[in-house]
Order: sequence, then structure tokens, then C-alpha cells
Amino acid sequence: MKAENYVIKECHFASKTLINQFRFDSIHLITRVKINTVVKHPLPPSP
Repeated sequence: MKAENYVIKECHFASKTLINQFRFDSIHLITRVKINTVVKHPLPPSP
């Protein structure tokens, strides 16, 4: 069985830098998005 890492953060901490580092380290982020969030590009494939 594969162990997985999850982090739960308030939306104010979900920055692009943090999300990219979590993706690089294969860490799942559970959060909500800010009300002013705009998605302009799809996420890159997982490493």
C-alpha cells in the first residue's frame, strides 16, 4: 500500500509557489480557493 501525504491549509496560504512545491514533492493540498481566484491555464502534468 502506498502512503500518501496530505496537507490542509486555509485558502490564504494556497499560493502558486506553495502549490508548485507540493506538486514537486507529491503532497496533496486540501484547501478552498479565495473568492477572487481566476484560472487562466490548466495545471501542468504531475512530475
